[in-house]
Amino acid sequence: MAIRRVIGSATRVGFGVLATGIAITQFFFTIDAGECAILFDRFQGVKPKVYGEGMHFRIPFIQTPRIFETRARPRVIYSICGSKDLQVAYTSLRILFRPDAEFIPEIFLKLGEDYENKVIPPAAKEVLKLITGKYTSVELLTDRRKVSAEIKSELAKRLAKFHVLLDDVAVTHIRFNKEFTQAIEDSQIARQGRSTWWRRRSSQSARQSSTRKGEYEAA
Repeated sequence: MAIRRVIGSATRVGFGVLATGIAITQFFFTIDAGECAILFDRFQGVKPKVYGEGMHFRIPFIQTPRIFETRARPRVIYSICGSKDLQVAYTSLRILFRPDAEFIPEIFLKLGEDYENKVIPPAAKEVLKLITGKYTSVELLTDRRKVSAEIKSELAKRLAKFHVLLDDVAVTHIRFNKEFTQAIEDSQIARQGRSTWWRRRSSQSARQSSTRKGEYEAA
């Protein structure tokens, strides 16, 4: 009987310690590296403080942490655009973005946790169409780095209004319809062919001139 009472007491103590431990953990939340958080209070709404990496206090059942990732993340945007010479361009744009941690409370209030889907795709597609419309189809293919830089500059201005930062932007793919692509390739081959012909002709002229000069000196 004594042993049973000891076991029963130990069991109750164990459950008590476990329950206490669980209750204590409800008063804290942890933020990992590359994240930040804000607290949503059921009575006061979104608190203005931004919490960084580490363990933080909260009031359980009243305050709920909302966690945001602050490290740069990739996103690919696909769009159908028109070039300056009225060709249809199928483009893909790779973006590295992150929220401005200082403005996380404002981002949450205005856009919510799904801010990236509400802001990035429409802004990126609009900028893609705007910038590609300034270049001819050949320029889009040959000056891709310049096009990417102009897109980044314009897109960064637009996303800054929503406190979204851009680390990198690159046009990863541009494709035109099959017939037009073939026409461009044929044109490039033709130009390369003419260049080769002119180089050969110049070389032959130089050799002939050298030969005539040698003959003249020998005479």
